This record gives sequence, structure tokens and C-alpha cells, in this order.
Amino acid sequence: MSTPRAASPRRSHADWMMLLDRAAAEAPGLAAFAEAALDTVRLALKPAWVGLGLRGSERVFLLGDEPLAEVLQEMLALTSDALPAPKQPVGGPWFTLNDSPPAVEACLRKGGLQAACRVARAGRDHGLLVLGPRARRAAYREEDRELCELLAARLALVASEESARAEARRLREALVAAEGLAAVGRMAAGLAHEIRNPLVSIRTFTQLLPERHQDEEFRSSFHDLTLSEIDRITSLVGELLRLFEDWPSSACQVMVREVEFAVG
Repeated sequence: MSTPRAASPRRSHADWMMLLDRAAAEAPGLAAFAEAALDTVRLALKPAWVGLGLRGSERVFLLGDEPLAEVLQEMLALTSDALPAPKQPVGGPWFTLNDSPPAVEACLRKGGLQAACRVARAGRDHGLLVLGPRARRAAYREEDRELCELLAARLALVASEESARAEARRLREALVAAEGLAAVGRMAAGLAHEIRNPLVSIRTFTQLLPERHQDEEFRSSFHDLTLSEIDRITSLVGELLRLFEDWPSSACQVMVREVEFAVG
């Protein structure tokens, strides 16, 4: 990432945001954008150390200087009571040692941090950006705060979009699974019917066997029919096993319940 030419702080920060957006376009995704955001903070504000904790759609990202990992985890675990709702629809609020809830202040002091910016959107927390002291312990200016809140807003937007995509993917997978299970149920009912027919024939001949045991023709028919129907059932069960040998166990359990219901 190239460095903007010297200008007023706000103009320089605007240039940094343009460079960040360009970097994000070249490497889309929350993890890549978060890394680019940290690089922007390091180059623009030059803190002694910086860290970023983000709750992604499927995992938590802890980025930045390694010693801050424990503090970031503690701050991400803070309850909503410790972190007030953001004042803006996206980004903020900005916390400092002299202006933060007690739980946040304790974490800032533990990590040797000077400020933190909440990453949130529409009332939903996505993480925190934390900053160590600047060179010569210079205070962060209002325009530095604006840059961090802009970064937090962009991070919250990217995190929200990733969460929405992940949720849409889960819904699609659930729909496919539901449609598949519905098809399994219909097929199970058909198979149950195919299995029941030979069982009924075997049952009928078995009930008549005591009365017609002396009838050689009956015994021969019973023998042939029983073997034929058992072979038919065995063939159906074999096809069923081959069809579902690669299916998840949960789907196979549903199928078994459907067969039991249809037969019973």
C-alpha cells in the first residue's frame, strides 16, 4: 500500500480510505479487508501497537500485534452492559482511557492501550479495533478518531455482508436437505409398499401351512413363493443400501423412521 503525499490530516485520512477501498477490491473478503485496515491504521496513525478482533460468520479473527490477543479476546467477551450501544448506525463509539466503561478501561490498561473503536452495525457487534500509544505519547486527534470510525464502519459493513452471505448459504443448504428428505420420504413409502406385498404373501401361506401340510403341491408352491419373495425383499433392501451408502447418517435415520411408519 503506497503512502499518500503530505496534506492536512483529514485530507490525508481520506486518501488512506481510498487506498484501503482499492486494496479491498483487489482482495475481497473479511479477512483480507481486516488485514488491509490494520495496515492503514499502522501507516496513517503510527501507533506503538494495534489489534483487531472480529466476529466473522463462522470464526473469530484476532489480528495485529500478538501480545494483544488475550486482551482482544477479553474485550470481545464483554457483555452488552459493558459496551453501550453505538451512537451511529455504523461504526463507533470511540473509547479512551479517560472516557470508557469500567470493564473497557480495565482491558485498555491491561493491554497498554490508549483507545478502542467499536465495530458495530445496526445494533449488532462485530468486534473492536484497539490502539496503543502514539510516538511521544501524543494524543489521538479528532481526525484520527474519524479515520478509525470510518474504518470501523467499513469493517462492520463487510462483516455484515459476509454474515448475510453465510446465512443465505446455510438456508440454501437447509432447503436442499429438506427437499432431499421429502424425496426420501416419498421413496420410503413406495419401498415400504413394495416390501409389504411379499411379506403379506408369505404370511398368508404360513397361516395356511398347518392345515395343508400334507398337500405336496401346496408345500411346493409355498417353498417356491417364499424363496421368490425373500429374494425380492433382499434385492429391494440391497438397492436401498447402495443408494444411501454415501448419505449422512441423519438422513438415513429419517429414512428408517419413514419405512417403519409406512410398514407399521
